[in-house]
Amino acid sequence: MIVIAVVQKSREFLIVRRKENKSGLIWHFPGGSKEPGDGTEKHAAERETLEETGIICMAKKNIGSRVHPKTNAELSYWLCDYVSGEEKVRDEEELDMVKWASGKDIIRLFGSDLFPPVKRYFQDHHNLL
Repeated sequence: MIVIAVVQKSREFLIVRRKENKSGLIWHFPGGSKEPGDGTEKHAAERETLEETGIICMAKKNIGSRVHPKTNAELSYWLCDYVSGEEKVRDEEELDMVKWASGKDIIRLFGSDLFPPVKRYFQDHHNLL
């Protein structure tokens, strides 16, 4: 299970860019595999965000799950609130950029890879489009 953190700070969301593009996915939300010590998916989302970006967040709600159409990975998406920290690349092996982006920017950068329930969240809860 790959846990994805959709971290919100005001009207922006945290995204990361991969160094290598083996799967065709360049921009994505922070995330990674749930590990034995994580306990819950919520904890895994918080841990992965901190490890990759230096941002402390609090996972609050599961947005949904899917098998990714390109990678076949099982993904679980968690809406998270920003708590503290400055964004920076902490996982220098895999990532080359971390930034905050609006819902409109994310739709442009992610294209058809954006999970529909995340896109609906942008539209329904924050009129971000």
